Amino acid sequence: MSVPKPPTDLTNDEETEIDYLPIKRIEKLERYRNGGYHPVQLGDILGKHYRVVHKLGFGTYSTTWLAIDTITNRYVAIKVGAGYSNPVEVDVITCLQTSSSIEASVISTVIPPVFDAFEIVGPNGKHPCYVTAVGGANLESAKSNSHKRLFPLDVARAMAAQLIIAVTHVHEKGFVHGDVNLSNVVQRLPFNMDELSVEAIYEEFGDPVRRPILRLDDQPLTAAIPNEGIEPIWLGKTCDEITLSEAKIMLIDFGESYVPSLQARHESNSHSAYQPPEALWNTRTPMTFSSDIWTLACSLWDLVAWFPLFKSYFSAQDNITAEQISVLGRLPPGWWTTWGRKFTAARKRFDLEGKPLEAVRYPDMETRFEHAVQQPRRDRGMEAMGDEEKGAFFLMLRSMLVFRPEGRVTAQQVLESEWMARWALPEYERVRKHYVQGHCES
Repeated sequence: MSVPKPPTDLTNDEETEIDYLPIKRIEKLERYRNGGYHPVQLGDILGKHYRVVHKLGFGTYSTTWLAIDTITNRYVAIKVGAGYSNPVEVDVITCLQTSSSIEASVISTVIPPVFDAFEIVGPNGKHPCYVTAVGGANLESAKSNSHKRLFPLDVARAMAAQLIIAVTHVHEKGFVHGDVNLSNVVQRLPFNMDELSVEAIYEEFGDPVRRPILRLDDQPLTAAIPNEGIEPIWLGKTCDEITLSEAKIMLIDFGESYVPSLQARHESNSHSAYQPPEALWNTRTPMTFSSDIWTLACSLWDLVAWFPLFKSYFSAQDNITAEQISVLGRLPPGWWTTWGRKFTAARKRFDLEGKPLEAVRYPDMETRFEHAVQQPRRDRGMEAMGDEEKGAFFLMLRSMLVFRPEGRVTAQQVLESEWMARWALPEYERVRKHYVQGHCES
């Protein structure tokens, strides 16, 4: 299920030459073209009865909007795909709503439901759309917009448990997610939005910030692009503000998902610092569920740490591989030779055993954990991991971060790990208990 591109005969030279004045916090405007974004505007009616009231976000191949269902008077999120794209995401999420070995009541909270699906025909093509539950801020932005940039440890544990449960369910249903990272994990709203009017939402979270769109050649805008850009609304809380009772998340964005038994995938579209090593060094062998395990491990680190496990300041392939070697040791024999031949300068930073010649520049996992997790937490007056928990956390991560994909544990084995059983799942059960009590009281 690779992300489809618009047919070449639907793209003309005039469109590719249009440049716009860049606007911060707005999607790339050059993607409003044949085969690209649909020009949604506030007040538009989508799918006959969904009125757009704000923007929730955007990605490379879609924009997502907050709308009110004029029939039920409930708020929904509508994801509007790029023109001519394959509406496979709806099918994936619909399939994921069916039961597995995971309790159904749990699945319904960690995987967003699909309420409706339809298509829009506009100036940039035919756009698949699906309607789902409204989520809050993604966890990456919850960190980046905060002061401490660290989740409280109990919150991180509870969120990690839910993320592992979600990935386990996705794999059990036969799918690889394809891009597990904190940008694709959103908070479940800690309030009932349906109790608020549109005016109340604007009062609470701010009126939509509208930015005029201007072409650099001073020519008038075409029908392919809206007249104004809308900054996404901020819903949810930063990691400084989230309490354990609010630590409820959903795994979203299944646009990169695929069934490995039906489709061979040889490349990863994840950020380079999160790509599994087989996407770089074993491209002849298709990726599969184990590729998700690698990115899941990186995401679990991000939940407890101040900065990523593999630094991405210089995200070139040789630098990312050097980061991985410093943490995990020498590449497998065939990969080690290829890497050394292809990146001679990078290879010279390590001895024949894969030990970095400059340990300060390439610290091991223990050192990174101290610098990224423990010390920042102490400096901010937050709880740090105890030695026993740290040992269990390391054991779990090392079983997931194995260079050869066939050597990695399965999602089910991660779910059954000691760290999950003793630290993460108990915190999640406290979240569930509070959630059930809250509903009973209301």
